[in-house]
Amino acid sequence: MALQVLTERILKVRTTGFGGRQRCQTDKFGYPVQHRPLRPILGFCTGDIVRADVPKGKYAGSFTARVCPMSHGYGEFVIDKKRRSVKLEYLTPVHRKDGYSYA
Repeated sequence: MALQVLTERILKVRTTGFGGRQRCQTDKFGYPVQHRPLRPILGFCTGDIVRADVPKGKYAGSFTARVCPMSHGYGEFVIDKKRRSVKLEYLTPVHRKDGYSYA
């Protein structure tokens, strides 16, 4: 019996959850580094997928990644695992957090 695929794209879904109650991110030694708020910051929650179009600077380019708003309130957000800091004006929401990651 052969498997016949009727589509060109396959949706890859992975559960990521809504996060835990850990609101303080620590470094490898266990010291607190960053604080994550319980409430949304400027409309964004941890885990939202955004598109960042940065015109100039160190991280110039276009990125699509998960966002992690920090509670320091400077209007900057950390995106993806490479810890890129991006201003709010460059972000466009793509998908709100629902507990899954899509590819």
